[in-house]
Amino acid sequence: MMPKESMKKYILAGITILTLVEAYFYYRALKDYIGIYQASIFIPLLLQPIFYRKLFQSGEKLSLKSWKLSSMIMVSLLLPVLIWYTIPDYTYEEGKALVEASMDESVDFPEQEFQSRTIPAMGRQKGILHSNRIYYYTVEADGVTSYHVVDPLTGEVQELEEDYFRRE
Repeated sequence: MMPKESMKKYILAGITILTLVEAYFYYRALKDYIGIYQASIFIPLLLQPIFYRKLFQSGEKLSLKSWKLSSMIMVSLLLPVLIWYTIPDYTYEEGKALVEASMDESVDFPEQEFQSRTIPAMGRQKGILHSNRIYYYTVEADGVTSYHVVDPLTGEVQELEEDYFRRE
């Protein structure tokens, strides 16, 4: 049987590795689901190693019956599962492909500022961990500029009659 101190080191190393993997997914959620996904849910996950280390150093006798340890394990397991099942179906880049597929001609997407890549959505259900926003694209095809939106949850593409930001 392994000594308790050695076991704690392995658990902390495992939690640290898990946290690094979760930090990567946090970065991907921020980058791929621009302004759509409420990635702040990841913050408690990033603090896991600190919480576990503090718990192990407290000197308390720990078992799975301990409410502190049980609740930390529950958060460590349930938050990633919640995040996995609530990620939107379409990223910003996948939305571009949907817009392009909806048009008959070759299109170009001029570079947009980060904050103007999403707009508020009207009459749409707000999902758990999703902001009520949709992807916004400026599209140029054959010298004509058009404006499109894509719902990141359903992939529905719509063309707008005018620029949402009314830039001239």
